[in-house]
Amino acid sequence: MLVRILPLFLLACADGPPEASPTVDPGAIAGRACAPASRTWAPGAVVTVESLDLVTTADADGRFTLANLPGDAEYTFTVQVGVDIVDTYTVWVAAGDTVALEEPACLDAFTQDVLVITGPGSEAVAALEQVAITTVTTLDGSDTAAVSALLDDPTALGAYALVVFEGGFVEAGVIHDVTDPTNVAVAARMQNIRDFVDAGGVVFATERAYDVAEIGWPDQANFAGADEIPDDAEMGVAEPVDALADNAALAAFVGASGVPVTYAAAWPPVLNLGDEASDLLRGDVSFEDGFSEYTLSAVPLLYRFLDGDGGVVFSTFPLTADASDELVETLRYTLHTR
Repeated sequence: MLVRILPLFLLACADGPPEASPTVDPGAIAGRACAPASRTWAPGAVVTVESLDLVTTADADGRFTLANLPGDAEYTFTVQVGVDIVDTYTVWVAAGDTVALEEPACLDAFTQDVLVITGPGSEAVAALEQVAITTVTTLDGSDTAAVSALLDDPTALGAYALVVFEGGFVEAGVIHDVTDPTNVAVAARMQNIRDFVDAGGVVFATERAYDVAEIGWPDQANFAGADEIPDDAEMGVAEPVDALADNAALAAFVGASGVPVTYAAAWPPVLNLGDEASDLLRGDVSFEDGFSEYTLSAVPLLYRFLDGDGGVVFSTFPLTADASDELVETLRYTLHTR
């Protein structure tokens, strides 16, 4: 009898073809990188999965994708901005899934040109640098001719995305004229400021520059004192105030609802706001009228509103280089969001 011995691999196949190895659909992770110092999105951030020797970089908006990851597995990866590891994530990726990470509390970078019309002892440039606004030009706010020339020229004004009017800049004869309320040149300058905002610009007036906001948009805020008298609202007393972030998104961004604000004397309290304006900070403050001192409860300290394609921001306090961390983050949020 002849016996044939089959090779082992044929014996293994005697009952049918071998089963194919199961395959797992790849997955992906999508996220966004934030630069912690500026709290702006971080283009070029380096994202590394060491276990796979996989490296990718964030795009111009800080977005990144780790693609073609073997599914049903856990991955730990880092996000590096400059020389610093700013985030480390451990994420489970199911087969065929793309895991979208929650975006960090971050903002778009402000890259447009900014003009500061300075007041006495100006610290606005340093304050703006703290919130990652660095493309800043200054104009001496005590120079009546220079300020008037700028506001007379819509094209020159329109070269900027944001114009900051600091408290104490020259106003008389420029944006108001108590000796001649019909001054045509003054009225034209205020109209140019309104047109600048309507076309997409942002005006930010601080403390004693409140007349820019009051004359330009009288329905958006009611200040202390007589509206028809320039500077009449400057009755606030020097005091520290524990302001309240009266906006849930702002409080979440700042990481606190309380925002310390320090006032010097002669700032303009806001009594209430118009329907289109929204307050970002509120607080209890004091002011003097003659020989009497009064207290106002939960009044607006920082507000903003949209007008046309642009907007207006007003703060009852100045921009300073030594503001509290919470106030710095409040300004960052205010100037980087709409």
